Amino acid sequence: MATRAEEVPAALSLSALSQAVDELRGACGKLETSMGGVNGELDESNKRLARALESRRAALAYLESILSAIPSGVVVVDPHGRVVLFNQAAEALTGFAAAEVKGRSYSATLGEGVSQKLTPLYTLATGARTVNEEKVLTTRSGSQVPVSFGTSLVVDQEGRLSGAVEVLSDLTGVKLLEAEVARVRTLATIGEVAAEVAHEVRNPLGGIKGFASLLKRDLKTNPGALALVDRILEGIESLERIVGDLLETGKPATVALERIDLASELDRMVDIFDKAARGEGKAIAFETSLSERPFYCRVDKVRLAQAVANLVRNAADAVGDSGRVTIRAYAGGPGGTGTPGNTRREYLTIEVADTGPGVADDVIDKIFSPFFTTKSQGTGLGLAAVRRAAALHGGEVRYTKGESGGSRFLVEIPRW
Repeated sequence: MATRAEEVPAALSLSALSQAVDELRGACGKLETSMGGVNGELDESNKRLARALESRRAALAYLESILSAIPSGVVVVDPHGRVVLFNQAAEALTGFAAAEVKGRSYSATLGEGVSQKLTPLYTLATGARTVNEEKVLTTRSGSQVPVSFGTSLVVDQEGRLSGAVEVLSDLTGVKLLEAEVARVRTLATIGEVAAEVAHEVRNPLGGIKGFASLLKRDLKTNPGALALVDRILEGIESLERIVGDLLETGKPATVALERIDLASELDRMVDIFDKAARGEGKAIAFETSLSERPFYCRVDKVRLAQAVANLVRNAADAVGDSGRVTIRAYAGGPGGTGTPGNTRREYLTIEVADTGPGVADDVIDKIFSPFFTTKSQGTGLGLAAVRRAAALHGGEVRYTKGESGGSRFLVEIPRW
């Protein structure tokens, strides 16, 4: 049995334990209160972070929207010269998709065949900006596009180098406009000279016409000779029309439409060229093919004859001393298949083809330009006159490769 002295320490021990437990509970309460505060702060921090991320996503989306709306190509490279940004305008201009060029070296994609000085890589290396410079860019398909460009360094908020940006603008339209302005100026100058020359030609031409008329009067009893004189007078009429046009340079040209039988006109023209070729000792076969005879149409007889004559003359020159020149006329066009019987839009097509070498691929786009010629003695005005005559009739002239490898020109104009 315990003594009283032994019971007192036991009571004290229980009291101390109870006090320790109370203190522990108090500490746990304080810890829970503290943890609640920490959790609240953490939750608030997470909310602020979420708002910041959402703001960043919105800013990036806004930036992407701006870059997509910019009509100029924007290309950004990192400090190592790798493409990191490529907007939609850059895709449209170069033919490359952003996924194809991002992460790749600029020099291996957009820099092929271009001096480094004309790229953002030069700006990266030297820090020098480029403003309103021009270069020729090679697209994904291999075509050449003239562009203006500017480059600048890109730095972050601390001023550290992040890369370089290049802004590209397509100059194709500008270059075409510059070429057109130059062409118009040239034509204006030539027009002034032509008008002066035409004025001087008109007087002797009138004399030739007068003598030819007298000759016709004296040859009434010689039908064969009369036919030749009529051809001379027709040629004079054409020359007078040309001289009149030259004197009216700068004024709107007009057409005098009349109903003619195209078949008979082409037959007469071919007969003239055939006799001329045989007279020069050339073995050129002139062939005509019409979808109908007579072939009636309403055209400017003189202008159309001049246009077709230019094409036939070029074809005869192309075949040299021997070959074949084919003149066809049929209903159909414009831009159709060239199949006889196609009466869409009441157009007619006059086709002149030859067995010559054809037109070189690198000059096809230039052949209808005034003063462009591949002949040593040519003026470069023949095909330009053909195009003008077709346009005045409300039609067009086209070039395609001939079936035999030669040239094939198609004049497509309204039939009525």
